[in-house]
Amino acid sequence: MPRKPKGNEVANVYSFSIPGEYEPLMRKFDEICAREGKGRGDFFLEWVADHVAKHYPGNPQTLITYQPPFNRPRPPTLEIQLVAKSIRGILSNLEDVKTGKRKPENPAYFKRDAISNLSKRAIRLEALNRIIKEEQYSKLLDEVSRILKENQAI
Repeated sequence: MPRKPKGNEVANVYSFSIPGEYEPLMRKFDEICAREGKGRGDFFLEWVADHVAKHYPGNPQTLITYQPPFNRPRPPTLEIQLVAKSIRGILSNLEDVKTGKRKPENPAYFKRDAISNLSKRAIRLEALNRIIKEEQYSKLLDEVSRILKENQAI
């Protein structure tokens, strides 16, 4: 049975009606209450407490700002691979010019353009590598740094 109010406590009385078709159900419920030594109010309060625990502060509605795990930004693995591939291509072209395998029309312009592109892509690779943190990209960045220092771009 629900506990009785103590001292100056006020008991709130809630009432509701049950359609007549549920009378057999309510009789069975009264038998269960008697068998367990509890009143209807005890069961009702347990059900209410359970329902409130599950559904408060609202029926599971998420805020617009909530990002569930499947919508979280993924690591930019494809982007870092493309940037690294681009850097390797630039390094390969620079090496080909250095060894004489390739002869650009304007070597000074080619070198300046290649170093500029290499520098831009290295900055992006470094930013992406802070997220991904893979050794292969760190080594590539070290190589790019060495090339840029040789060409006095740093």
